[in-house]
Amino acid sequence: MAENQDTASTLSDSGRQPDSDASDARRETTDVTEAIRKLSDKNPEVVEQFIAMGMGTIGNPLHQKMNEGHISTVLDLAVRHDEREFELAKGHQNIQSSNRWFALVVFAILVGTVVLLVFTFKDKPDALIPLITGIFGFGSGFGGGFGYAKSKSS
Repeated sequence: MAENQDTASTLSDSGRQPDSDASDARRETTDVTEAIRKLSDKNPEVVEQFIAMGMGTIGNPLHQKMNEGHISTVLDLAVRHDEREFELAKGHQNIQSSNRWFALVVFAILVGTVVLLVFTFKDKPDALIPLITGIFGFGSGFGGGFGYAKSKSS
């Protein structure tokens, strides 16, 4: 019967959130106080260091010396950094655009060479087949190297 009452009181307490939070906080405070008392009995220097650490935050000593001028300088540096990053990104886009034009020009030269050879040697297939094979070998090697270099840079 007593167990049922304890269970019922536990259930009713769990429905009340603020009381359970307060009792948990009191229990934790009691536990911490008990731990500090035990430590002070054995080693009072440790307790003094523990209390000293809890009283103030240890930060970078330069933070105390910073003023509005320093903050303005940091913000100016951040703005200049962003501007430089933007300029680099624009330059990178220009490089990509020039690479596309370069690939297009090389492809046009390759196609033009094949068309010129086909019209020039259309009556001599014995000479045309090795020439076209060599040109396509050159083109595939160039394309493979270009693609490999592009994949390595990414």
